[in-house]
Amino acid sequence: MTASIREATMKDLRDMCASVKMSARDCDIMERWYRNSSHDWAGFWDDKIACVYGVMSPSLMSDEAYLWLITNDLVKDHAFTFVRHSQIVVKELLKSYGLIRGHVQVGQINSIQWLEWLGVKLMRHEIVNDLIPFRIRSG
Repeated sequence: MTASIREATMKDLRDMCASVKMSARDCDIMERWYRNSSHDWAGFWDDKIACVYGVMSPSLMSDEAYLWLITNDLVKDHAFTFVRHSQIVVKELLKSYGLIRGHVQVGQINSIQWLEWLGVKLMRHEIVNDLIPFRIRSG
């Protein structure tokens, strides 16, 4: 049993949406984010989808990026492995972006834990519409 991270495909994203029983509306939003991302990845445990995540930048000149991700229970079951892979990816991203921002839904415990393990600063005092903003700074 092994974990792997590779460049995500639209099929990976759709498989992920199905694995977490995401609504069609939310999956459409995630597909738009995928298409607008400069980098995106899919994580697998053996051949089973465990997560999909990516970063979008507001412009080519910006040194900020927006991180989005979707996880399922495979990430929870193999958290250490996936977090380690993600730490490497975030470290590389911070060479290009001085600030990575994002939001996580209040009830998404697995995603919140993953983000905390990545070293993000959750801004729980700024929750809007059940979304907690977060950020990761370089340096």
